[in-house]
Amino acid sequence: MSTWQNVFCCPAFYLYLCIRHSSACMRMTADGGQVRLERAGMGMFFRAFWKTLRRFCQNVPSFQVKRRSVFSAEVGHTKFYDMEENRIVVTDAALREGAGKGMDGFLQVFTDAYWNAVGGDINAETMPLLNGWQHTLLGYHLFRQEVLDGGFVQLIQNGYGPYIFDNPFAKAMRLMGAKDFSKLIYDAKGYYDAHREELERECTDDEFMAMYEQHEFFDDLEEAFMENEEEITELVARYVDEHLQDFARIEG
Repeated sequence: MSTWQNVFCCPAFYLYLCIRHSSACMRMTADGGQVRLERAGMGMFFRAFWKTLRRFCQNVPSFQVKRRSVFSAEVGHTKFYDMEENRIVVTDAALREGAGKGMDGFLQVFTDAYWNAVGGDINAETMPLLNGWQHTLLGYHLFRQEVLDGGFVQLIQNGYGPYIFDNPFAKAMRLMGAKDFSKLIYDAKGYYDAHREELERECTDDEFMAMYEQHEFFDDLEEAFMENEEEITELVARYVDEHLQDFARIEG
């Protein structure tokens, strides 16, 4: 066995990487000022790590993942294109400050306003507080955050499946110019619809981790999104900038 194989098979090495990753996540939460809603998203890390390790080891230790639950009510049947009133207000000064931080900062001005408007909880009662384009942008923010953090399994287990796949999110992305990304969402939706009951069922932490092996269909989609995420985000930001009136009322 090579030196690297010995390192990969060392339980202390697993522990070191997991603690280091966990600490990084906690620092990001504290420094960014954003409260993680529920499940600590280390799924992508563990899954990639699992696949690497099992090439070298037969006995891979199990890891615990903090579970979380997001929605207090089903929102999948509330089509967000039916809500067109624009009730969200952002200031011109906030937009200028956000834009100065780049496209992420620019988009965050809107998504923070949306999240505050719904009280940090998307359900049947709070859905009408945003219009269709606002839900599209918030949906992209949540999709990006969850998939980059823990993949489609985490996205669905955290309750966002109906919000993304039962609403015209993919169609809206196509209208915003992200055609390849729209197709990716439709591909994911096809698999989600076929395996919905299994993907959404309540499960233990061990069962949750096992889902990454059981639903490897998502792997290529996740890799494609990660490779093109910056370009997709740029397309979204450009569309928002050219259609500000659809995403908020600008005052000041």
